[in-house]
Amino acid sequence: MEDHIRELLNSYQYSEEVKEAVAFRVLFGNEDARKIMQELGIHSIQMIYH
Repeated sequence: MEDHIRELLNSYQYSEEVKEAVAFRVLFGNEDARKIMQELGIHSIQMIYH
C-alpha cells in the first residue's frame, strides 16, 4: 500500500489483519463495502474507501 493510505488506516483502532482483510474483500472479492462495514462493526464507510 502507499504510505499515505497506510497512515490513514493506522489512525484507526483496527488491527493490520482486519485492514488487510477488508481491503482484500473489497478490491478482489468485489464485496459491498457497506456490507463489510456492518458485518465487522466498522464505524465509518470512509475507512473502507481510504
